[in-house]
Amino acid sequence: MSAPKQMRQARILAYGAPENLQIDLVPTPKPKPNEVLVPVIAAPVTAGDVRIRSGKVPQGMQTLSRLALGWSRPRNPPGWSFAGEIVAVGSEATGFA
Repeated sequence: MSAPKQMRQARILAYGAPENLQIDLVPTPKPKPNEVLVPVIAAPVTAGDVRIRSGKVPQGMQTLSRLALGWSRPRNPPGWSFAGEIVAVGSEATGFA
């Protein structure tokens, strides 16, 4: 399998409803020296993904969660769990082929 020229990227535009999740088509990045490139074949939607996207956290934790995750929207994209096949390896990445 070779790296595709483009990939889909999920972004959360703001905390709230699922409509705030946007899927864009972007150029496939080259892995940095300590990274690998894995096209995602399957990924779950977890309770954690839903909670982070919605911004609903236990009472009293709102400010702390916004400081950790992002003030107006989550800084990191959803999907920490995935399955795929490595198609590119950075120059300093070890233990992968």
